[in-house]
Amino acid sequence: MVFWEGSFQMMDPLTLSTIIQLQLEDSEQFAANVKDKQREGTLSDVQFVLQTYTKDLLSTDAVLSDRRMAHSFAMAVIRAGPVTQQEHQREDQIVRDREMAQGLNDDAPAPLEINPVTKNVLLD
Repeated sequence: MVFWEGSFQMMDPLTLSTIIQLQLEDSEQFAANVKDKQREGTLSDVQFVLQTYTKDLLSTDAVLSDRRMAHSFAMAVIRAGPVTQQEHQREDQIVRDREMAQGLNDDAPAPLEINPVTKNVLLD
C-alpha cells in the first residue's frame, strides 16, 4: 500500500478517493491496450507493474473507505453523546428510586391480616 505523503496528507478524503478512482480507470484502459505476447501463465514486466499498481490503488481505496466509515462512526457517537448521557442519568435515577422504595418497604411493619367477612384484624 502506498503511504501518502506531502500534499496528499492534507487533501480531503473525497478528493483523494476521486483521484484513486480516476487512476484505477486509467489503469484499466491501459491494461486493455497492452498486447504483450507472453507464455501462458507468465506476465510481462508491464503487466506485472500494472497489476501491482492496481492492487496498490485498490488497497489505498480500501483504507480511505475504512477511514470514512470510522469517521462516520465517531461523528455518530459524538452526536449521540448528550442523549446517551441523559438516558444513563435517567437509568441511574430509576435505580436510586427502586433502592429507596425497597428501603422503605424493608422498614415497614408486616401488613395486618383482615378477616374478609367481619373486616376485623386477625390476631395470631
